[in-house]
Amino acid sequence: MNSFVLSPNIPQGKVEKAVASRQYPEIANAFKNLGITLFFVKPDKSLQTPVRQHADMLCHYLGEGRVLLARGQAELYNELSKAGFTAEFIDETLSPEYPHDIPLNCLRIGNKMFMNVKFASKSIVEYCKSNKIEIVNVNQGYTRCSTAVVNENAVITQDRGMARAFEENGIRVLLINAENIVLEGYDNGFIGGACTLVDRNKLAFFGDIDTLDDGKRIKAFLEECGCSYISLIKGRLIDIGSAIPLEVK
Repeated sequence: MNSFVLSPNIPQGKVEKAVASRQYPEIANAFKNLGITLFFVKPDKSLQTPVRQHADMLCHYLGEGRVLLARGQAELYNELSKAGFTAEFIDETLSPEYPHDIPLNCLRIGNKMFMNVKFASKSIVEYCKSNKIEIVNVNQGYTRCSTAVVNENAVITQDRGMARAFEENGIRVLLINAENIVLEGYDNGFIGGACTLVDRNKLAFFGDIDTLDDGKRIKAFLEECGCSYISLIKGRLIDIGSAIPLEVK
């Protein structure tokens, strides 16, 4: 019997259902081959073209089956509701210019929520306060897509400010150079948007981490953390806005 992912971003078993983009069919097919059913975000014209289908911009999983969505995601709302999830729209309206595109781009790790509080959705802030989730305020608005979650105690990021915040909160961090991640329309993408956990101790990359200058360091870090990895496609890593695990087997 399947069960909801309890703690966001860190599935307690093999992922069976997740939210992601349909922009790259080869990646969607790779998820299917892993036995993972995807719910797809709908392209949202309130965001910049390169990130209009990014799950980490349009969807935020609170845990235990509760999902927050941008207002334009009516189709996803219906699909999630039919599948037994509790889907809710946020009050905020997204718009293309930063920081008005980041209300849902917050990062939960264990009992801590990393976010730019000023521009985060009030729904997320209120949820944290009601459920005794510690809020860690950071300058970086793209907290979710800038961070690859390895486990409750370890992450990978290319953002120095985020790295300091993680270290100050007792989370082990590997700071990398991620200049070779593809995000069409931008110079570079984010490491968090280019991977996701597909099992408790297995990280799936949307491309080959050997194409990064720090590929060897990433492999060594994952090994030290007891986390295996797979590449879903060949070639350079692609930032697709990650994939958000919802349900595990």
